Parts: sequence; C-alpha cells; structure tokens
Amino acid sequence: MPGIVGMAGDANERLLDRMCNAIKHESWYKIDKFLKDEFKLARVHLGIVNSEPQPIYNEDKSLCIFMDGEIFDYEKEKEELKQKGYTFNVNNDPEFCLHLYEEYGEKFVKKLNGSFVLVILDEENRKLLIANDRCGLRPLYYTKISNKLLFGPELKAILEDKEVKKEINDDAVAEFFTFGQLLGNKTFFKGIEVLPPASILKWNNRSMSVEQYWDFRFEEGYSNNRDWVNELTKLFKQAVERRMKGKHNFGVLLSGGLDSRAVVAAIDKKYPITTFTFSFAGIDDSPKIAREVAETCRSNHKELYIERDFLIKYAKKGVYLTGGMIPIIHFSEISLLDKVRDYCDVIISAWGPEIVKGQYLDKQILSAKNKDKLLRLIYQKWKIVNETSSLFSTSYYSKISGTAFRNLKKELEKSKNKHLANKSDWFVFINREIRLVNLGDTFRRCKFVERAPFSDKDLLDFILKIPPELRYNKRVYLKFLKKMSPELVKIKNNHTGIKADAPSILNKYLPLMRAGFRKIVRIVRIKSRGLIKIPLKSDYPDYGEWLREDERLRKWVEDILLDESTLNRKYLNRDFIIKMVRDHMNYRKDYTQLIFLLLTFELWYRIFIEGEEVEKT
Repeated sequence: MPGIVGMAGDANERLLDRMCNAIKHESWYKIDKFLKDEFKLARVHLGIVNSEPQPIYNEDKSLCIFMDGEIFDYEKEKEELKQKGYTFNVNNDPEFCLHLYEEYGEKFVKKLNGSFVLVILDEENRKLLIANDRCGLRPLYYTKISNKLLFGPELKAILEDKEVKKEINDDAVAEFFTFGQLLGNKTFFKGIEVLPPASILKWNNRSMSVEQYWDFRFEEGYSNNRDWVNELTKLFKQAVERRMKGKHNFGVLLSGGLDSRAVVAAIDKKYPITTFTFSFAGIDDSPKIAREVAETCRSNHKELYIERDFLIKYAKKGVYLTGGMIPIIHFSEISLLDKVRDYCDVIISAWGPEIVKGQYLDKQILSAKNKDKLLRLIYQKWKIVNETSSLFSTSYYSKISGTAFRNLKKELEKSKNKHLANKSDWFVFINREIRLVNLGDTFRRCKFVERAPFSDKDLLDFILKIPPELRYNKRVYLKFLKKMSPELVKIKNNHTGIKADAPSILNKYLPLMRAGFRKIVRIVRIKSRGLIKIPLKSDYPDYGEWLREDERLRKWVEDILLDESTLNRKYLNRDFIIKMVRDHMNYRKDYTQLIFLLLTFELWYRIFIEGEEVEKT
C-alpha cells in the first residue's frame, strides 16, 4: 500500500530504495525522497491528492514535512495562520499542517480533520515526529532496533532491513486462531507494531516514545433533550460534502445494505458519481437491490462479478499486502479494483457506522452487571474457533493456551468508559473496525483514494454522545436513514431481506432467523453426509461448500494444507490437520473457519518467513 517509509538513526540510502520498492505495487506510483545524515525518508503515492513533490519546507527551511493523506475543511484556520504572518507557497494540505505545527506545537494534530500519516522533521535538533489521524485510517508499522527507527505502511518495507529479526509473536498466533484477527497493536512479528490511532511517535536523539492525543471515549453525561436524528443527519451530510472536494471522478461501492445507500443519499446531485456493486453470481439479491438504489439516486451504475477462483488467483497477493492479518476469504474484491479505477480516482466509503448502528450490542451486553461478565460475553461473541487445542502440537498449545482470553481482558481494561456497553463498543471499534475492517481496505488504497465520512471529526464527536440504548438495534440509525432519504429506506435491505423502514422487531429478529437457518442447513449437510444439500442463499458465499464441490478449489486447499512442509511445522498437529481436511471434505464436520485461518497463516509463513516470491501486479 502506498505511504511513507523511512528510517532514523543508522540509516542508508540503499535500504530506503528497497523499502520503497517493497510497497511500489504499480509502475505508475510516484516516489519523493529525502536523504540527509541520519534521516532517510520517502513517500510512495498515487499522484491523486497532494501530488506536489515532498518534502515541503517552512519559510526558513528549519522544518519539513512528508504527508500521506489529506485534511478537510480548514480554510478558516488557514486564514488565521496567514494573518499571523505564515506564507503559503504550495497551498496544499501538508503545507497547512506544517504551519499549524509551527504555531501550536504538538497540539496541532488535535485540530486536524482528515485521513493521514504525517512526518515532520526538525533536522537541526535531530527530532522526528510521526502522527496519524484519530481513526488510524492509514496503517503505519514501526520498529526500533538498536539505534534505528524503521517505519512503513506495510510490514514488508520494514523487513527489507535484514537486521530485523523474524521472530513469531505467539500472542498474535493465539489471537488469530481464536478471533480470526489480531488485537491491539500487534503484528505476527515480535517487536513490530502498528501505530495506534490518534498517536504521535517521537524520535529525538535516538530515543523513541509514543503518545496518544485522543481516545475513542463516549461522553456519558447523556442529554435527554437532543434531537439526535436531525443532528446526525446534518453532521453526516456535512461530512460527505467535505469529502467531495477536488476535481475528481467520484465513486461509491454500493452493496445491498444500508450504509452505502446512506452515502449516496448524502451526496449532492450536483456531483456526478459512479456506483459499483461487487457480487458473486447467484449468491443473493444484492445486485438487484443495489441497482434499485442506483436508479433512485440516478448514478452511473456498474455491476461487477467476482469469480469463484479468486482465492486461487489472489490469496497469496492478499496475504502479501496485509501481512497475513486478514483471513483470505476477505480478498474477493482484489480482482475488480482495476475496473473501478477505470471510472474513478476517489471512492466515498461507507466505513465506520457500526457503532452508531449498535451493530455489536445486544440485550446481554446492555444488561451486564460487571466487567467480568462483560469480558466473558465479548469472548464468547468474538471467538470463532473451538479447535485450537487440537490444531497445535502439545508443546505449542501449552505455550499459548489461555493467551487470547488474557489479551482480550487487557484490551478491554484499556477503555476509560464506565458504562459497560460503551466499553464493549470501544473494544469493537479499536480492535475490529480499525484492526480488521480498516486493514482490509488496503487493497483499495493501492488503486485509488478512499474517503470515509463516518470518520469525520465533528460527526464522530457527536456519535460518542449518543446513549447505547439509542444506538442499540439501529434505533437512531434507521430514523436517520429515513430522514436522509425516505425513498431509499423503502428498498429492501439485503442483510435482513426486508425494507429498512419495517417495524424494528423485524429488523431485529429476521437476521437472527436467517443465521439460524444457515446453521440448520449446515447441520443437515453433516448429518446426511452431504446427501441432503439445501441451497444456502446468503449475503456472503457458502465457502465451506465451495471447498467440497469445486474440484480446483479443493485441490488448491489440499495441496497447501496436506503438503509435507505444512504438516511438518513444529507448532502444528499433523494428524489433526489431515483429519480436519478429510472430515470437512467428506461432510463429517464443518471446519470452514479453521481451514481458512490455517490457509492464511500457512501462506503468511511461506511468504514472510521462508521468502516465497509473490507476483506484485
């Protein structure tokens, strides 16, 4: 993924070139460099926003800045800086950020509303400052080894330094095979972390520190007199309007759900947009529903279909781009992004509304009496695999047993919220929305600019004031959608099968009934040893059945998991893996989740530990 790479301390130019090349996935990417003394910095970018060469200097050349990303709606602050004597020669976002830093020091970052990673260098004082936005929308990995700081938007850039030890983080392994993702700031490597959202990393005379300047914390002195729906609608429209800046070709990825239709409803009709629907042929009604939404909004609509063999073609590339921290079933859109880029260079994203929707709240969480009860509820809710004791060798399992639960507890304890439901949503936002969902957008950022209105500073501040009882079961969100567009809420929601303005009890229980039906279908398949095959139409593919029915996919899975190099890994239980694959393929048990997690991790091991080559484009 494009971004800023660099090093401070014992730095060299040849290493910087290798770091740049590691994240240059397209021949058309542009590269800006800075090389002086102990600092070696570069920006690899798409040339779409803030395309002027970097670094950008202040008037007396005492400071310079590299920036990946963009800032929104700062004209007033810019005028104030001009009145204080600051000169704007380039007139872009990084220049504004640099002057803001000169005026306010490290507090400047609290004033920024955008998606960014920026690096400010004070060369004379040998001081480097790295800051990211409040939602951590652009991952940045870093490590400190001896007298050197290394950082970049992908793990591969850091691993170009052969001094970095490729030591597997056992805590990360335990979490991945329990929750299907990593928690907190971990990667699969000890000593390499992702910069937490809303953080400032400082490097000064070979000393490093990381501080948080903002926290995703709910305001719990709730008001009963607010017009939640109208305020939410007003702030969301403002957030979308801010992200329509620039002379770009705009697009929206339009699913059959609610969030993307909120985005298209908020876009002023003066902006021509192209909408895109990604789907698998015959899986569900999302293309039909999205088409109806697009016709209502009068967008230029494109339907793009994903082939079943996307796993065979793109699993290695996806693991390569995400550092193995995203299960490969989430890589389906990779094959379609070049087609999207043919029509637009900026996508307005529907990322981030899960908290205001109360997506992960339920009655048990709302009624939890103490932290211990909440911890166990969240653990059971997020645990997706029960077979880890069998998957690993006896010695390795004894080493990691209980680690995932303990780490979840540590993460939950970081929340400063008192209301237990707010603690739960804090955990979800930090560990799922930012670590899992946001990291999954890496593929898009390799092709075009992505802007997320729900990350808007003013909008997010407001969302943090909404009581959990109003967030629960989409109570405020559905009213907000109706306010945004009465026409669009009358169109069926693909995830529930009913209209968005249907009675709330239907919006609550029909998804549960659908999930129950899927569970029954899988039980019937196993009990009948595959003789009874009830078609399972859902809003996502029936991957477990694909493995059994598709000969090419089945062979691909078996060639990886039953390969001697996989079976002989010292941390795995050889006999269980053979049995797991055979039992799944022969309908003795459903191991879909575990198979895909193991496939992901094995591909990661081959690429990042053993150095297996991956085709970049």
